[in-house]
Amino acid sequence: MCGLKVETVHQAWTGGYSYFHRKVPLYPHNGPGRGSNRFSHVITREGYEGAGTAVAREGPLVLVKLPIAGCTPDPGYSWRLP
Repeated sequence: MCGLKVETVHQAWTGGYSYFHRKVPLYPHNGPGRGSNRFSHVITREGYEGAGTAVAREGPLVLVKLPIAGCTPDPGYSWRLP
């Protein structure tokens, strides 16, 4: 995982980095688009998986691995909550 976008809720309600084993960009719902290559995974609602592959589901939410080889670095990324 080289980055994650949470499309379903505000970042403040996600638990932030407490679930990651390393520092990777964590984007909010209004962050860069899926085609930006800034993240490799997205949490979205069922039915919005797009071209990605669902790797986990819980209730109406799906963790999707996007079809990219790797992330493009984001030099402007801020580690602070918006």
